[in-house]
Amino acid sequence: MVPARKTTRVYLNEKRQGVVTCVHCDVTRTINMSNYTDHSGGEKPFKVKCGTCHTIFHITFDHRRYQRTAVNFPGKIFSAQTEKDIGDIIIISLSFGGIRFIINNNLDIKTDTMYAIQFQLDDEQSSVICEEIVIKRVDGCCVGAAFYHSERYNHELDFYLGTASSLLGTF
Repeated sequence: MVPARKTTRVYLNEKRQGVVTCVHCDVTRTINMSNYTDHSGGEKPFKVKCGTCHTIFHITFDHRRYQRTAVNFPGKIFSAQTEKDIGDIIIISLSFGGIRFIINNNLDIKTDTMYAIQFQLDDEQSSVICEEIVIKRVDGCCVGAAFYHSERYNHELDFYLGTASSLLGTF
C-alpha cells in the first residue's frame, strides 16, 4: 500500500498568490497561481515537491477574502428587529468578515436575513462580542454569515483574530 501524502491548505490573495509551507521541514515559498486557472480551489489537491528537503505533499487552495480561525464558543442569536432571543448557537469559526456557527434543529434561519449574535471570546479580558450579521448560507444546522457592518472596527475581535492567526503560524 502507498503511504498517504500529507495535504496542507494555501490561502490565496486577490492576485492568486500565497505562501506554501513544507509539511516536513517548515520551509516557506511564495506561490503564484494566477496563470493556473484549472486549480481554482479546494476540490482537487495539487501535488508539490519541496525544493529544500524534496518531500512530496499536496496543497489545496482557499480563496477566502479573510482566513478563518476555528473556535468553539457558545453564543446566542437574536432577531435584529425585535432583539428577541431566538436561541443558542455554537460558533465554530471566525474571520474578519464573518462567522460560521451551528444552530439547533428547531431554529428557522433564513438566508439574506439580518440577525444579531452575542458570544464571549476566550481572550484574557473574556471580551463579549455583539455583532449584527447577514445570513449567507444555511446547510442543515451549519450557518455561514457575514458581519453586517464589515467596515466597522471591532477592536476585541480584530485583535483576537490577529493574535490567533499569528499564534497558529498562519499567513
